[in-house]
Amino acid sequence: MTIDIALSTGQIALWGLFVCRATGLVLLAPVIGGQNVPVRVKAAFVLFLATLLFVVRSGDLAMVKLASGDVLGLEPLLVVFAVRELLIGLFLGMLVKAMFIPFLLAGDMIAHEMAFTMAQVVSPDEGRGLSILAVIFEFFALMMFLGLDLHHKMLELFALSFESAAPGESHSLALWLGWFLAYFVGILKSALILVAPVFLLLLVLTLAVGLLAKTVPQMNALDFSFPTRILGALLALFAFFPEMAIQVERILTHNTNVVFAFLKQL
Repeated sequence: MTIDIALSTGQIALWGLFVCRATGLVLLAPVIGGQNVPVRVKAAFVLFLATLLFVVRSGDLAMVKLASGDVLGLEPLLVVFAVRELLIGLFLGMLVKAMFIPFLLAGDMIAHEMAFTMAQVVSPDEGRGLSILAVIFEFFALMMFLGLDLHHKMLELFALSFESAAPGESHSLALWLGWFLAYFVGILKSALILVAPVFLLLLVLTLAVGLLAKTVPQMNALDFSFPTRILGALLALFAFFPEMAIQVERILTHNTNVVFAFLKQL
């Protein structure tokens, strides 16, 4: 028994567009897109994901026309489509990657107030130097991301993108960019909400040290303020950790729902 699998040039071109979008997603996605993941693993995951979704989604009406036609002689147009698919994949990967920005910012801001920015470690996922608190916050958020099964949501988001923005269709770039700016502003607000309790305590400690330095001029305020701020920040992190964990879960879940709502309304 032999199975004859014949693909038209249109189907091969459509599969290539799926590969381009999957490549963009994997380049920026958390975990699989990290600096410590081998290139071969990323390439294998891209081919697997693109082929799987090609089999599932290529029968959609929006893609039948491209897949059933002969694309010979349309190479310049296919290059434009390929670049567009790569940009869409990068956009989707950036959306997921941006979910971790509040935690990196929160860790960096607290570390700055604790004078921990001089001691940096290399983040395996980012591939660059970050403060120790930023790395801890990032790993904690990543564990929450995996624990809440949001990596499955990321793959579902990628599959949904082929319904909202099928290969070969045109969409308003201004609409996508405008929404992303609003999404990014919400992420920055989440970072401020996350660090607000610790910052308020450090502000009170700073004011107290300043008043103490005015009252007792002989005291070296600089030497006294550093250990006080470090101890105060650590105690605040310990005291507010349960509430911060709830906030981390809320931020990740909320941002995921926001992205899904955006793609569904396209």
